[in-house]
Amino acid sequence: FKCIADEIITRNCLSQLEYSRHDVPADKYEGCRSAAKDIQLAHYVNNSIKQLDIRRDYYDEVTWCFCEFDHFCNGAIDINSFHSWTTTTLAVTAIHLVLYFRL
Repeated sequence: FKCIADEIITRNCLSQLEYSRHDVPADKYEGCRSAAKDIQLAHYVNNSIKQLDIRRDYYDEVTWCFCEFDHFCNGAIDINSFHSWTTTTLAVTAIHLVLYFRL
């Protein structure tokens, strides 16, 4: 059983994906490349549960696309801290408006 015509787009920093995925191509410069084949993946495994994709052959074709925005990975603002900063800024602005119109 193989999946055909599925497209999954994952946008994440490469450092977050490399530890769990073993099919990342060695050439990580900008552009798209097909996934690397790991010939020893699930080589010594005898598993009768077909739902577990231990050989990672569920998809017929996996393509990795890389871009040069890697400087955003380690220096980017966390979305939760950005959200709390925005909420705090809006709350302070609302307090200033209330105080301004009371005078």
